[in-house]
Amino acid sequence: MTLKTSDNPKICYPDNALTTNVTDEQIWYVAYTKPRHEKTLAWNLMQRKVSYFLPLIKKKQPSMKRVRYSLAPLFTSYIFIKANNEERVLALKTNRIVHTLHVEDQALLVKEMDIIYKAISNRNVNEYISKLKTGQKVKIIAGPLFGLEGILLEQKNERYLIIEIESVNKTIRVEIESDRIEPIQ
Repeated sequence: MTLKTSDNPKICYPDNALTTNVTDEQIWYVAYTKPRHEKTLAWNLMQRKVSYFLPLIKKKQPSMKRVRYSLAPLFTSYIFIKANNEERVLALKTNRIVHTLHVEDQALLVKEMDIIYKAISNRNVNEYISKLKTGQKVKIIAGPLFGLEGILLEQKNERYLIIEIESVNKTIRVEIESDRIEPIQ
């Protein structure tokens, strides 16, 4: 189900969670969540007043009739939690976390999270969707060429690919957005 943008949790709670200093009591943890539980965990943490950072990016979701956009986690199944031991236990009691990872270099983690936050705020981050390799067989999953299969010839950039489609003993080259194709196993 796709939520309205306003129905998504805040990216960072509270708003100053990334700018306040890490103390001996409160440190950042990386929480590995159950699949597709990132946003629900963020809501649960907000209700319990536990600080978190959940980087969300705008992602295309193609359908047969139209293209929809949703906010999806930049790092699937991961959320950053700033907590003392008691708050960490509260987070674990939500039953949405598989395990937490302790981060030794807190300063580096905070610096990297701040860079991610600024990039997301400026809308400069898009997930690199194409995990395809040149020469791989692909299938078009959206648009007017839906269902056709071909071979990936070249990746022009992060968003556009050139694929070769063989049909009726003719070869055509099509430039297509990377989120409109998927690999064939």
